[in-house]
Amino acid sequence: GTENFVKASFENLFHRAPSTSELAQSEQMVDGFVPGILFGETGSSKTDFVQIVTNSTSFYEGLVTTAYLNYLLRKPSDAEMNSQMTQLSNGTRTYNSLIESLVISTEYAGF
Repeated sequence: GTENFVKASFENLFHRAPSTSELAQSEQMVDGFVPGILFGETGSSKTDFVQIVTNSTSFYEGLVTTAYLNYLLRKPSDAEMNSQMTQLSNGTRTYNSLIESLVISTEYAGF
C-alpha cells in the first residue's frame, strides 16, 4: 500500500529510491495519522504528499531526465539540466515544449 506508493513515486518521478528518512516521513504523511516533513514542507495527507512532491526541485529534475532518456537516450548535461529545469519551474517552458525542442534537434534527427 503506502510504502509501494511512496517508493514508486520517488523511483518514477525522481529516478531514485527514497532515503530511509524520506520513506518514513512520506509514509506518515500519506497515512495521515501524524504529519510528516518532506523537502522542508509539512503535510498530513496523500494530497499534501502529492502537492509537495510535484512542486519540488527534484520533480523538475525528474521531468527533464525522463524527457532526455526517452527522446535522446541519454541523461542531460549539467548545463542542459539547469537550463531546462529553471524554465519548467518558473513557467517559461512546458513539458510539451521541452519534448518538442528535443525532437526537432539535430541529435534526435539521427534516429
